[in-house]
Amino acid sequence: MGRAGCGIQVIATSTFVYIHTSRHAGQFIAPLLRMLPGAVDVGYHYPLRRLPRRYQALPVIGFVRNPWDFYVSLFHDYRRKQQYVFQLISEAGTLDFKATIKRFLTLGEAQNRRLLERLRQRAPLMVNRWSAPFLRREPTRIAAGIERRDLAAFPDAGYYSWLLRRMHDRDGHLAGLFGRFEDLKSELLRLMAETQTTVPEPMRRSLLETPPKNVSPREAGYRQYFDAELRQLVAIKDHYVIDRFGYEF
Repeated sequence: MGRAGCGIQVIATSTFVYIHTSRHAGQFIAPLLRMLPGAVDVGYHYPLRRLPRRYQALPVIGFVRNPWDFYVSLFHDYRRKQQYVFQLISEAGTLDFKATIKRFLTLGEAQNRRLLERLRQRAPLMVNRWSAPFLRREPTRIAAGIERRDLAAFPDAGYYSWLLRRMHDRDGHLAGLFGRFEDLKSELLRLMAETQTTVPEPMRRSLLETPPKNVSPREAGYRQYFDAELRQLVAIKDHYVIDRFGYEF
């Protein structure tokens, strides 16, 4: 497909495939990986299930982050961008942090059935490399990775657990080698080593010298955003990620 340079791509190299999950430093990671010889942009926010057959035997890498921190980042970044899922869930930004994130955490519950159906109706049938993350009038340009079929039956889980599993699902399991967002630079180098990828010196230098990109406009830290109720709700709804990767509040 070439190098689109538009949005965050799934990137294939000779030694691995990189799957990007929203709010996991994709704008920082993708340009670095494109410095690897033979790196190819495969698709825009593609999940693992859409990976072309010729890349399916390669190891898959991705990143994971603290779920509480993820929701703070999601709230501020998606509000700024007026991302369409956020716009619908937050009632066009009129709901505060707690009310908005509670909806993200409980989309699979019966009281949000109408909201989920609204989301499903606004989602495109298929996401391609030209899809945009914002609310558009054109039905083919209103998504950042989420397709209508993804929302047909939303599980009783937090949005983050659902999103990570959507991106990395293989035969009902979370597939891939994962780095921790909290130690991004050292973890990316570790993943390169685990996939036996030679890191060119220009890439290594850029990795160490480049500052973070696309940082959400928020207060430092995440704990101040959560009262006891919301903190516990994340623990319950996103226990899949919390338990697997050992995250704590």
